[in-house]
Amino acid sequence: MRTIRATSVSASLAISTISALAWIVGVSPVANAQTTYRCDVNGAVSYSEKPCAVGASSVVAQETPEQRARSEQAARQLKQDQAAVDRKIASRQSAEAKERSEVRRAQAAADKRAAKEKAAAEKLAKKKTTPKVTVKKAAKPKATKKQRDSRSTQPS
Repeated sequence: MRTIRATSVSASLAISTISALAWIVGVSPVANAQTTYRCDVNGAVSYSEKPCAVGASSVVAQETPEQRARSEQAARQLKQDQAAVDRKIASRQSAEAKERSEVRRAQAAADKRAAKEKAAAEKLAKKKTTPKVTVKKAAKPKATKKQRDSRSTQPS
């Protein structure tokens, strides 16, 4: 049994050594490369491994290469998304301007038609309400033969 104990102690020591080495080699670089956030809340500065609360300004104190790559990719994606949004906004503004122009043109045409119809209606109403009056010269009554004869015999 002594050999078993020695073996178990040796195995335990070997496992401990391997674990310690693995921890130093594996965990240490990760621990050194963890992101630290500098949070500024109402003038009070604090450091944390977690992102700052909403409303607090945040500065990343240290990034891993993977985090940097993700940040750069996110920044590129953000630029692409912003460019797409800008294109959509410009397209929508152009379409809305075109639509407003068409509406103004249609409104102007409708106004012109309404003005013509109003003028025609007024002209027709004026025609109906105002009878056409023609002034004729009053005809002189024809003198009878007797009156004509009497005029010619009268002394002037």
